[in-house]
Amino acid sequence: MDKSQMKKKKLLISIFFILIISISFITYSIYDDKRNNIPDSVEKIIPKPIKNFLINNIFYKKKFETRIKRLEQRIINKDKELKSENKVVDKLLNDLYLMGLDSLKFEKVRNKEKLTSKNGKNFVITTFQTDYLSSNTWPHTRATAYIEKFDNNIILVSKDGVISYFDIKNLDKDNFETKIIKSNIREIISYDEWWSKPGGKGLKDVLVDEDKIYISFMNLVDKDCYNTSILVAEIDFRQLEFQKFFEPPNCLKVRKGHNRWSDNSGGGRIFKYDDQNFLFSHGGFKTRVKSQDDKTVFGKIILVNKNSKDWSIISKGHRNVQGLFYNKEKRFVISTEHGPRGGDEININDLKDERIKNFGWPISSYGEHYGPKEKNLANYEEAPLYKSHKDHGFDEPLKFFVPSIGISEIKIVPNKFDNTYLNDYFIGSMGNNIKEGDLSIHHIKLNNTNNKIIYHDIIAIDERVRDLMYLEELNKFLLFIENSASLAILENTIN
Repeated sequence: MDKSQMKKKKLLISIFFILIISISFITYSIYDDKRNNIPDSVEKIIPKPIKNFLINNIFYKKKFETRIKRLEQRIINKDKELKSENKVVDKLLNDLYLMGLDSLKFEKVRNKEKLTSKNGKNFVITTFQTDYLSSNTWPHTRATAYIEKFDNNIILVSKDGVISYFDIKNLDKDNFETKIIKSNIREIISYDEWWSKPGGKGLKDVLVDEDKIYISFMNLVDKDCYNTSILVAEIDFRQLEFQKFFEPPNCLKVRKGHNRWSDNSGGGRIFKYDDQNFLFSHGGFKTRVKSQDDKTVFGKIILVNKNSKDWSIISKGHRNVQGLFYNKEKRFVISTEHGPRGGDEININDLKDERIKNFGWPISSYGEHYGPKEKNLANYEEAPLYKSHKDHGFDEPLKFFVPSIGISEIKIVPNKFDNTYLNDYFIGSMGNNIKEGDLSIHHIKLNNTNNKIIYHDIIAIDERVRDLMYLEELNKFLLFIENSASLAILENTIN
């Protein structure tokens, strides 16, 4: 290599290093808002328009990453503040109940707001919010509660056992109060963890049948051993005296380890089957080990006799049934259940076929275990979650949802609500992602043989729909929505 080439090479190397150093200084200058590490002389040589251009068009990624981290930290801090504030609110409300608070105030916050479904159907919604309920199942929600009807009254039962009622005519007002009914619930359910907030312990459902009210709850049977049981009381708006109605013969011990226990997976839905029997769903608290065991109630829909309290299996292989409806005319049970991560299901059980249906959990599921696979090796060995049900001898779901929608209660939609509805059902969804079908009501239509969904629509409510019921007198649906602790009225604009 001659001298001129050597000189040229050294010059190129020098220019390269000068460029690297210059770019480094410019980059640091751009990101150093306070200029603590960069001399003013360097900062001054970068014109502001150029600096702004570089930030917005070349170096924006780091700027956004820094902003995202800052916002994420703010969310964490705000979440801690909210949890702290909620504890204070819970304590204040608990003190109010103990001191004899006799009513819950509801205030209208939305008045006949228009909703358009995914398929272009129009509805209106009116909501009444209360600040007097705070016991919730999931964080970031105000309260969990269930609704039933007795004569001309709506009965509202919160997760932590606050039972109140109001005349259905109050739903035409701007504001109203629900009258709290005193009860002995706290004397019967006395273990401290039941009152924890938020959490899955607590009341699971309410049913009114004739002049009695039934409530299901997570029952501590022995140390760290639970089941879901039912209490009953004669309806008396002055005082409800509950007693045990049905307590399963088994309980499940809390299982330690990743993904092996959840208070939120206890089922608990109750539905009247006939004059002598109830349908009752019992989950497995995520333990998975008993859903295929015919000697236990776990992971089953069972039939409970009102008089003898004897029970029999209607279907098994369930994870956590949260919606339960019996179509007496067509003799089938339609149920909804939470899958794991993905795999929420709608299941049909045609009772004209006397075979006990098996829906596959925990062997078959269209979902996956929560968390990375390496943490779930033992869980997949115990519960492989094969995607086909039929190939493994199980009944396929009528429909499954991946991702899950946080599926909840299911109710038939009468033809009176919409004369185009002939075999239609409304299903609530919870979750937190409206784009995935959460925070909505799903409208499905079955075919004549009830084995296929021929129509599916989604009405976005933008809140977790925990419970719903049809009010024949008003020809409207009543919902309990959790995020704002509100009662909501859904109307069809056609009628």
